[in-house]
Amino acid sequence: VIALRYANFIIVPFSNIFGRCGALILFGVIACASTIWEALAKSHGSLLGAQFINGIGTATSENVMVQVIADVFFLHERGLWMGVYL
Repeated sequence: VIALRYANFIIVPFSNIFGRCGALILFGVIACASTIWEALAKSHGSLLGAQFINGIGTATSENVMVQVIADVFFLHERGLWMGVYL
């Protein structure tokens, strides 16, 4: 949870500089790789490390998708689509 919260300080500038699509793809790959690492973890320390990296990879769902909705929809439509997304 700590990684999920503090990863936003990395992801938001990254998505503003390199684009939302690039951020979603890169951090999606990180999330998939860390999920595989979690499944193959042999020790508790390895599992905790994989979960920390997974928190960083899955943090894009908190901020980048909200920015995508703000970019795509008009102001009067955003409330509806934020409700659908959440």
